[in-house]
Amino acid sequence: MYGTIARLRLKPGADAQLAQHLRDFSALNVPGFVATYVYQSDADPNERYMAVLFETKATYERPMLVTRKAPSKTPATNSSARCSPAIPSGMTATSPPSFSGRG
Repeated sequence: MYGTIARLRLKPGADAQLAQHLRDFSALNVPGFVATYVYQSDADPNERYMAVLFETKATYERPMLVTRKAPSKTPATNSSARCSPAIPSGMTATSPPSFSGRG
C-alpha cells in the first residue's frame, strides 16, 4: 500500500462538495486506486483527515490522463490533463509526506 494522509479544513457547509468530489474521483476507476477514507475531528467540526490508498508506489506516482470536455462557452473540444484528487474550493489542505505500509 502507498498513499497520502491529508488534513483538511472545510468551510462550513462544504461537506457535500467534498463528498461529491470523492465520488467523482472514485468514478474515474484509476488503476491501482484502493480507497479514500475521511475522518471528522471531534474537537473541530470543520477539520477532516483523509487517507488516500493505492496498491503500490508505482501506481500512486503513475500519471493519470483523463479527457475533459471544454467549458460550454468555448467550442467543444477535448483536452487531456493530468488528474489528481485536488482539493475543491471551500477547503484547504496540508499534507504530510506520503506513506507506505502494509494494508
